[in-house]
Amino acid sequence: MGRGADEMFPFLEDLFAGLFRVADDIKETTAKAGITALNSLSNITVRICDAEFTDPAQVSKVLHVLLPLLFQKGMVSPVPEIKKFSVILVNKIMKVARACLRPHIAEAIDVLLQSLSSLESAELCVFTLFFPQAPTPL
Repeated sequence: MGRGADEMFPFLEDLFAGLFRVADDIKETTAKAGITALNSLSNITVRICDAEFTDPAQVSKVLHVLLPLLFQKGMVSPVPEIKKFSVILVNKIMKVARACLRPHIAEAIDVLLQSLSSLESAELCVFTLFFPQAPTPL
């Protein structure tokens, strides 16, 4: 039998923050282990955030702690693996949390749009600087 959301809640923020640091380690094997642990923790977190199986009050409580951490540390991380992990986790949470996301929607949209711009290639950025307006066909 697994642990409930109440038992895990006090440790979620510290677990994610610590595993972000482990995944950012200079040693490749340590960083891989950190990403593996983050993936396991994300599976548990998605189940906790599923409003169909968990009390919506608990889901809201978890989202209140977890989403700011993912938005402010995970999705803006200089480590591509952490950034990718955070975007995928936010996507999974948004699919299952439903109405509990309402207080976080504005921030989520802002951060997700910013993360899209960071995925643009350097060539596209240079192109848009030199050719701000494409010529219109005749």
